[in-house]
Amino acid sequence: MRRNRQTLITLTIAIFSLSALLSGVRPAAALPVAPAVPIMPQNYFGRVSINGTNVALDTVVSAWCTGVQVVSNLVYIKIDNSETWYSLDVPGDDPPKDGCAPGETVYFKIGAVPADQTGTWVAGGQNDNFHLTATVERIYLPLAKKP
Repeated sequence: MRRNRQTLITLTIAIFSLSALLSGVRPAAALPVAPAVPIMPQNYFGRVSINGTNVALDTVVSAWCTGVQVVSNLVYIKIDNSETWYSLDVPGDDPPKDGCAPGETVYFKIGAVPADQTGTWVAGGQNDNFHLTATVERIYLPLAKKP
């Protein structure tokens, strides 16, 4: 009786396996894994100046999170005025790529100069007219005429 029961179980497993194979059903371990949904970047867009003056067109504006530069772009001039503008899509943290985590502070640099403004990273956020400014102290040396 025991041998008949074991044979019946083995036969049942074989029939289920064969029918699954013939019907195209694959074991769960072999199913393809869906790719992760990409994290939407946060956009920052606005004017950029140092000491109230437009920056040069070859100036790079960059965004930083946890001390790591995550994106940079050159400034440009809008057609309708003569001000310098920037636009950055700051990525989310998506290893192995560097990015910002939700709620993390975003620091900006205008060239090598830290901007006065910071942002808070939100996936898919839109920050129009997020103007970046920086103040650089100027040091004037006295001019002396040689006798």
